[in-house]
Amino acid sequence: MMLVPRSGTDPGFTMIEMVVVLAIIGTLAAILTPLVTNYVDQSRTAKAQSDARTIGEAISRFEKDVGRYPMWATSNALLQDSTANIVTLRSPGNLPTEAVTTAWTSATPADSDCVSGCQFDDLQDQLLTNTPGYTTSASLAKPFKWKGPYLDATADPWGNMYMVNIINCKSSSSDACFVISAGPNGKIETSFNIAKSSSVSPTNDDILYRIK
Repeated sequence: MMLVPRSGTDPGFTMIEMVVVLAIIGTLAAILTPLVTNYVDQSRTAKAQSDARTIGEAISRFEKDVGRYPMWATSNALLQDSTANIVTLRSPGNLPTEAVTTAWTSATPADSDCVSGCQFDDLQDQLLTNTPGYTTSASLAKPFKWKGPYLDATADPWGNMYMVNIINCKSSSSDACFVISAGPNGKIETSFNIAKSSSVSPTNDDILYRIK
């Protein structure tokens, strides 16, 4: 079988054809980039909403088992509200900035619902490792016990901490208790104290899940 040689030379793409192809690629990129970016942003927001709910539900399970919300640095035999000293709980991640006050991010947080020794704690200390040493045995007199681990928390999709104003879960508190993510801008813009009786909604791009 004989191969017939090609006549002439292969000219390849002309300059006009190259320009047309590049213009088409540029147009498609201009159309698709915002769509892909928007999809990524929506996915991150949905992940943060799901994580906040998971954290909130883990804290609620803790309360059912222990009889109190996780707001003690060390175990107290009676777990009385008056001895609670953990103001905020924090997940791993970067500390977000704060627009309203320093109640969320302070290294020495203070709140009217915390009497003395006010501080913050890691979520893992309370829900993963039982660092405070909550009782792990039960009796008829003291039927509640720590049955964790409840949760191994991670940072939010933007690398920042999830935070919980856990001191507001005290039975005597008049403010709502919730989990919050600073959202895409990395800044908490929702007030630390929001009355239980009012509508509890996040400010701007914050992401919130109400516990109590």
